Amino acid sequence: MELWDSPDFSAYTRKIDASEASAIAVAIDLGYDVIMDHKVGRRMGATTSVPLLGTVGVLVLERRKSMVPLVRSLLERLVSPGYFLGDEIIAAALQDSGK
Repeated sequence: MELWDSPDFSAYTRKIDASEASAIAVAIDLGYDVIMDHKVGRRMGATTSVPLLGTVGVLVLERRKSMVPLVRSLLERLVSPGYFLGDEIIAAALQDSGK
């Protein structure tokens, strides 16, 4: 296990919550990508040039690697309890994943 000083993320917490702010700050500090779904956090990450990926993007990547079955059923399982996905996102995910 490696320990490091945590980066200062206080400037980000004025616009997004602390968990998203700290994820972005660590990504900047260590050069990592961030998995984030919250729209405000994604906008903030985009302004910092941090590579961002959402849950749907993870599913598409994993489908391309044959790690998950068809993405459609997984998207339906996300949406059924109330997770919001726009029609454009769903269509793009199905196209990008080969359905």
